[in-house]
Amino acid sequence: MATLKPVDERFFSTAPLRYSHTWTIPKPAEEVWADLVADRPLQCIPRLTLRWTSPRPLSVGATRRATFMGILKLDENFFIWDEGRRYTFYIPKSNLPLYRSFAEDYRVEPLGADRCQFSFRAAGDPTFVGRLGGPILGRFFRDAFDAIGRHFDALPAAQHGAPQPDET
Repeated sequence: MATLKPVDERFFSTAPLRYSHTWTIPKPAEEVWADLVADRPLQCIPRLTLRWTSPRPLSVGATRRATFMGILKLDENFFIWDEGRRYTFYIPKSNLPLYRSFAEDYRVEPLGADRCQFSFRAAGDPTFVGRLGGPILGRFFRDAFDAIGRHFDALPAAQHGAPQPDET
């Protein structure tokens, strides 16, 4: 396994590669959060499997294993945990040397009793090999964002077109 550098919250504004998307979801925030912390979260994303590797209750220090296409394996270490609202992790180890650092941030904000906003950010510092795979990563995020929108019945007005890397 390749070792990646840990990051903090500043990484989301300084990383060379950044993706983000926000959805307005016609479901209570508690329901969306429950999906994000389920035993098998975000099963709606094609070719991605997530499995918690730490016991409940989940909090800062929780760990999870992500497997993409049965090939790429990523360990996740959660360094921000605001129960019911937000979690953030970085990747300490990967079986492929695609990044020097990589992190994701998930936020769920209530907009009323039966509506919420779900925001996602990803940030990476790719290696040379990771830069070569940039188009594949872009396609993965487009597919993942579409799947998340369908899964949560996101309101069309919240869709901001095809996700693209944030400007750096």
